[in-house]
Amino acid sequence: MKPSVTIVFTLLFFVVLGAYLYLGAPRPAKHAKEITPVSNIPEEAIKKSSSMQLLPIAEDDEITAIQIQNLEKKENVTLKRENEGWKISYPVEYPADSLIVDGLIAALTISNKARRLVPEQDWEEYGLEKPELKIGIETKKLDKRLYLYLGDTTPVGDFVFARWEGENEYFLLSANFKKAFQKSIYSLRMKRVFRLPFAKMAKMHVRTTTGDFEIAHHDDKWFWMEPIPILGERVPKEKVDDLFARVQDLHIKDFLDQEPHSKHELGFSLLGTAITLWVDDQHSEMLYLGNEVPTRDSFYAMREGEDVYFLVARPNIRALFELIEALAQETMQKTKPMAVSS
Repeated sequence: MKPSVTIVFTLLFFVVLGAYLYLGAPRPAKHAKEITPVSNIPEEAIKKSSSMQLLPIAEDDEITAIQIQNLEKKENVTLKRENEGWKISYPVEYPADSLIVDGLIAALTISNKARRLVPEQDWEEYGLEKPELKIGIETKKLDKRLYLYLGDTTPVGDFVFARWEGENEYFLLSANFKKAFQKSIYSLRMKRVFRLPFAKMAKMHVRTTTGDFEIAHHDDKWFWMEPIPILGERVPKEKVDDLFARVQDLHIKDFLDQEPHSKHELGFSLLGTAITLWVDDQHSEMLYLGNEVPTRDSFYAMREGEDVYFLVARPNIRALFELIEALAQETMQKTKPMAVSS
């Protein structure tokens, strides 16, 4: 190939490469300058933090509330710290899944900006004028709520455009950060039916359509309290573990916030089917079970003291009832006096 042809192709290659990088990749500011940090964050916190840290709050500060506005789906969820855990305060009031919320807090406090840039176009070009996702953050020390906008996916790399409300810079965040906050209300709610620590359980009462069954812990042993014919009989530890494993399998399948029914319509009764757990005389939790819902393979259910109706899986309820009934029957057979031969 002639040297002149080689030079032409080489020049064309660099022209195409330059056009790709110019048009496809996110571009930094034309003139390098100091970028103003988030103005609402205390100065001492900023000094202690890297300029690339997403939320550089002070070491003795902590997040107290998170609001997730999914503008695309028109959903709005507010989470608030309460005592040792978290709760959803809007659009419903219910305990939140602390593990999931802790993951969101970690994402906010540990994440770093991949790149800081000054816009050369309108915010709309980055999906940051009316962002798909808007996250509000409150802490103990901040005097107002901060809002983080999450916009479009970048043309190159697995990132999204983001900016703090009121700031003149934007930056890139991992696309996984945005996915972490695209949570439904159901996913953020606590799904465990019983919240007491199972390691400290002292008593369990199960009321089924066939009768009442109760076991209690005393002197590191478990004993039957009901049915009366086996009162005081020992319950093997491995059998107790099996029972509590079944109870731990009880999770909320779905919430019925949009289905306004009365307790009577759903089959709830003070003397109906129920499961009660105690850790001591002052701390107990009770689950009422209502009618079966065959189309969803579930039972209507509600916790004592809460006007929140939900569904629990029918197979899990039946497995628990069948296990405790079979265990009681087995104990009765062992303790039945042997007939005296004539």
